[in-house]
Amino acid sequence: MSIRQFIEENNIAVFVRADLKTCEFEITEGSARLSSRDLLEQLILNGSVEGLKNSIKDQLMPRIWMQGRTKCFVCQPDENCLVALFLDSDLDLKELYLYAKRLDSLLAKVM
Repeated sequence: MSIRQFIEENNIAVFVRADLKTCEFEITEGSARLSSRDLLEQLILNGSVEGLKNSIKDQLMPRIWMQGRTKCFVCQPDENCLVALFLDSDLDLKELYLYAKRLDSLLAKVM
C-alpha cells in the first residue's frame, strides 16, 4: 500500500511526515477535509519538528490531540520520523484510541 492509498482509504485529511534528521515537515493533503485547521496550524504550520518531538516525550503512543471534531494522531513508525495524521471523527475516546492504534500499526507497514 502506498502512502496515498493509506491516506484515501483511512479518510485522512492531512498526512504530515516529520523528518527527525533534517527537522523538516512533508505535508500531503488527502481528499477529506477538516472542519477546522486550527490543530494543524498549532502543531505543524506554526510549530516545529522539535516541538512536535518534545510534545510526545514520555507519552503513550500514538499521541492523540483533539479539538472539536478534528483529531491528530502522532505516530512514530521508525526512529527517523514522526507522522501526524489529521482527520475529523465523532468516535468516542475508546474507539478513537483503538482506531489510532490500528492506523499506527498500518503505518509501520506503509513507511
